[in-house]
Amino acid sequence: TANYNGSVPTITYTTNTGFTSTLNITVTAVNDVATSANVSLSTLAHVGLVFNISDFAFNDVDTTDTLQKVVITSLPSSSKGYLQYDTTGNGDWENVTLNQDVTAAHITAGRLQFNPASNTNGSLTFSFKVNDGTVNSVSSYTATVNIATVDDASVLTADTLTVLEDANTTSGRVLANDS
Repeated sequence: TANYNGSVPTITYTTNTGFTSTLNITVTAVNDVATSANVSLSTLAHVGLVFNISDFAFNDVDTTDTLQKVVITSLPSSSKGYLQYDTTGNGDWENVTLNQDVTAAHITAGRLQFNPASNTNGSLTFSFKVNDGTVNSVSSYTATVNIATVDDASVLTADTLTVLEDANTTSGRVLANDS
């Protein structure tokens, strides 16, 4: 059976010369490498995405193993925004660097986020490995973050136009100074 460990039932055997003996086998457990999966996450433009450990889809056949850390193996394009890590737990955010480790405890505490660039929408990716406390996953996995557009509030400026009586005009675009 795959991933079996422990004692195998004792085997008693007799040789062709009439001698009898026993064979005791013990299978020693070894750490099985954790895995993950590609994930898709969503946020709104102008809104940071704070990660949870469930966002990293940790999986391990060693049922007592849990996610201990993630390793960021590729970063998103800076034109889309930045992965950021709160270095102190007090809101001191710094950009994540390539191959940086972030502990599961810090992720649970809300200390890893994606901060989108101003007026950004669309999707971006970064890659990561998971760690079970012994070894990193063999493969890197891709996290896709989808940033939905937000209808920004209009900024309106009062308009004035002076026109002479009985004069024709084609100017006075009401929205020329609004955004």
